[in-house]
Amino acid sequence: MEPTASPTSAALQADPPPATSTGRASDTAATTIEQLVRLAFDSSAKPVHAPLDLRSIVHDTSDATLDDDRALVRRLARSDTFLQGPWRLLLSLARSSLSETGPMYRQVLGLSAEALLTSPVFAGLAGRLETPSPGRPVTAVDVKTAANDVRAEDLGLKPRSLTPRDREKLRTAAVSCFLLYRVLGHRWTLDQVVDEAIDARLWRRDPKMSPGSATAVLLSARGASNGVLVDYVATRHNEAEEAVRESRASAAQQARRAARAEQLERDLRADVARSEETSAALRARVAELEAEVAVERRNRVADTSIHTDDYEQLRTRTFRNLTVQVQLLSDGLAALREGVHDVADEYMERALDAIRNEADRLAELGKAGR
Repeated sequence: MEPTASPTSAALQADPPPATSTGRASDTAATTIEQLVRLAFDSSAKPVHAPLDLRSIVHDTSDATLDDDRALVRRLARSDTFLQGPWRLLLSLARSSLSETGPMYRQVLGLSAEALLTSPVFAGLAGRLETPSPGRPVTAVDVKTAANDVRAEDLGLKPRSLTPRDREKLRTAAVSCFLLYRVLGHRWTLDQVVDEAIDARLWRRDPKMSPGSATAVLLSARGASNGVLVDYVATRHNEAEEAVRESRASAAQQARRAARAEQLERDLRADVARSEETSAALRARVAELEAEVAVERRNRVADTSIHTDDYEQLRTRTFRNLTVQVQLLSDGLAALREGVHDVADEYMERALDAIRNEADRLAELGKAGR
């Protein structure tokens, strides 16, 4: 049965190698993990980046064998300048039909990580590669930077022997291994891979290649990768169109809200203006009333003073008149007791007339004050 690959890993894989003249891929078949590792790191293999067949491998889970396999990977990885070994292991795993939870799958994935971490490019990322940190996870840009900064001496080469072309080859290999490892080991989606590859500028077109040539190369490429990428681009395009439609609808809704808010603001401003006019009129009326009250208060003070004077004059005059009449009545009473009736009558009449006149005058004053 032909091995299957996930859509994400398919986008990272190279085209499968051509079959041998016998129709068998005997040069890429292995029966043990040790043979698989040696084939992966064999620089004489043609093509050097072709996936290996994992179907015939007998899985040995003994601790001694596992330790030997890891030691072999570390030894071979030290001289694997351009990461051929881990790439072939990862690519073979991606092209296989092994279960992601199976021991064989986990062992090959672990050996791939062992090979990567043995490389000086990934040495500084140990501890963060196999278990991504939630705070500061390793990114493709980090791997690219590490490949840029690694020295030729660290790779076992002569100082300054890495040409710009070699450096670019190392960067591409390191970032590609990192992305495929994340896909196989941590279930990265195609979106994540493309975003990381774009950030690291993994895929760049030759500036000398015309748009027509680039299109021809794309259309003539073999394998399922093109279909995966076309589906991906179409999906992103549809998502972008949907986002544009939603943005336009949201913008229209926001515009309507803004128009309603502006109209409400104008209405409120008009209400405020009317309220200010009413308030100004009320303040003016209050000022007028306060002025009237002040005038009335001053007038009342003056009237009170006049009335007080009038009252004092009236009281004084009435008291004086009553005092005189009391004296006349006293004299008349004395004359009456002595038997001088004529004198008594005169005094009493004079006193009564005076009292009546005073009473009439008070009555007239009361009518005038009403």
